[in-house]
Amino acid sequence: MLIDGLRKIKDIEIYGPDDDRGTVTFNIKGWRSHDVSLALDEKNILTRAGHHCCIPFMKFLGIHEKYGGNVRISFHYYNTEEEVKKIIEAIGELL
Repeated sequence: MLIDGLRKIKDIEIYGPDDDRGTVTFNIKGWRSHDVSLALDEKNILTRAGHHCCIPFMKFLGIHEKYGGNVRISFHYYNTEEEVKKIIEAIGELL
């Protein structure tokens, strides 16, 4: 659900498989990953931004220089569809 919603937002880069999963990693073009994470934190959406213990790989992909890492959102069984909708809306508001 989150991946489908993010695909509809311009300037989002999603990393990983196309299917929905428990962890979604992305960047917003023109934003540093930590700035995205801080902006979402102000909307009470907690994410993790950075290199996720793989700086050489991020440098290889050009993500380090372009975004300073990436943003990761993780879900668990207790998260609801309403929360996912809130995340999609909040990310859309950043653009």
